[in-house]
Amino acid sequence: MKRQKSASLVPEAEELECQREALLCCIRELQIEHDLLKTARELIKKDLGGDLQGQC
Repeated sequence: MKRQKSASLVPEAEELECQREALLCCIRELQIEHDLLKTARELIKKDLGGDLQGQC
């Protein structure tokens, strides 16, 4: 009976490993998106700051 439980755990472990890898991929993509948005925000802030200073 233990063998059946062990055998059924292997596919579950493989499925969990696949889910883990997919989540890690999502994390990497979200980190890249976050970094791009942060950089864009900084560039916009600098651009608007320069325009606002020139107008005053």
